[in-house]
Amino acid sequence: MDSKNNGRAIFVLFLTVFIDLLGFGIILPILPLYAKQFGAKSHEATLLIAIYSLMQFLFTPL
Repeated sequence: MDSKNNGRAIFVLFLTVFIDLLGFGIILPILPLYAKQFGAKSHEATLLIAIYSLMQFLFTPL
């Protein structure tokens, strides 16, 4: 591979990580408010965050 393709691959990798972190940055601050509004307990909100993280890990490559 030449350096142009390496740079493009690194850009795509960083863009993917940025989009993942952006998703966490949007969801995590408001999730406790939604959990409280819908009457969820703290362990249920924690489980929801864990499931969100797992799904993002599994489906990001797709």
